[in-house]
Amino acid sequence: MTLAACSVASGTYDNPLSSTSRTYSPYLERNVAPIPQATFGTYYQVFTNPVLAQCVAEILDAKPTDQLWLSTAYETLSLTEIGASNGYDRTNEEHPHCAGALRDSISPEGLDITGLEVFANLEVIDFTGMHHIPDLTPLGGLSNLMHVYLFGTQITSLEPLKRTQWEQKLVVSVEDERVSRLSIPELAQWGILVEGNISDQPKF
Repeated sequence: MTLAACSVASGTYDNPLSSTSRTYSPYLERNVAPIPQATFGTYYQVFTNPVLAQCVAEILDAKPTDQLWLSTAYETLSLTEIGASNGYDRTNEEHPHCAGALRDSISPEGLDITGLEVFANLEVIDFTGMHHIPDLTPLGGLSNLMHVYLFGTQITSLEPLKRTQWEQKLVVSVEDERVSRLSIPELAQWGILVEGNISDQPKF
């Protein structure tokens, strides 16, 4: 339905469905503007790491200077192109700032993933090969998250991912040799399942 300019003459209009007459004024004549979309700001403003901002914008067919609309963030269910599970160790022509390029930009302090918390309905995310992610807290509030790939990353604690209420466990995939180090009794209470399978994972 298209909303157009509405012109109403002054006078009395008798509503055939009501015994009450309503008086209208020519001051009601106006252009009906569309309701503006809400935005989190540009991708550069949302993400602390500018390369991650570029990467996510590319995945969502946008530019990092574009606005990240609430509707876009809420409709995004998967960000698997961030990591290098797809085999793009260095160069990904479709997403040139993701995978190996993003990994190579990481500072000694690690990859700051602040900004991902706005993707409220995210279900799957891949950080394969990102070396060091010091803090997973931005993912802690994503209640729909079902799978996080952390192959090739230095993660020492999964506590930021814990949830007090959960219907389906969150699966965290890491290298086989790191499963036992990350598996602690609290994981069952937090709704987290750690699994290891690196047979088809690229080496880093």
